[in-house]
Amino acid sequence: MMDSLIEQYESLINERERLAETKQTLEYDENTKKYIMLRKIDRRLLKEQHSIYEIMQNETYDKCNHILVYTKINEDVRGRVYKKCGCIKCGLDENIINNDNLTFEEKVMENYLKKHNNYINGKDLKIECDLSLGMAIYSKLKEKYPDIDDSKAIRYFKYAIKHIKFVEVSEKRKQNRAKRLLLSPTFDNWKSPNDIWKKND
Repeated sequence: MMDSLIEQYESLINERERLAETKQTLEYDENTKKYIMLRKIDRRLLKEQHSIYEIMQNETYDKCNHILVYTKINEDVRGRVYKKCGCIKCGLDENIINNDNLTFEEKVMENYLKKHNNYINGKDLKIECDLSLGMAIYSKLKEKYPDIDDSKAIRYFKYAIKHIKFVEVSEKRKQNRAKRLLLSPTFDNWKSPNDIWKKND
């Protein structure tokens, strides 16, 4: 047993010595020096980019007259209902709070919401809707009618959502609809499990 361990140990020493020689050779290589310098510059630029992105997003969130849909509805054991809202205009989403493994962009959103007590003020449409779907519909409305005001956009949006939720279409039509809205072809969150809309509203 000890002989085997000694052999492994000596093998590791030899391997590290070979690596040290290679590293020493590379340290004097001009391409390596250039690569290290470029990595430092790239890290600095990324830091600046992140800083500017955060300022821009905070300003976008501040200036947006939010139009809100419910991105999540939960009910506790006592029957109390908790709703998370998201904005179909700027994408701000209360549902992001305290999630694990957030991207940098999501972290910026979370930090903004925490500064505002995890709450978004805005026009509450009282509609449960997947936020990516809501944003896609709003984006298409703005594309077709660039000067549309919020009240008209809300009317069109409500009609579109009602149509999507209650008019049954084939899977092929759903895929085509997703494609038109620039959603993933596999998008399948057209209806919400806790739908608060009635068909005849």
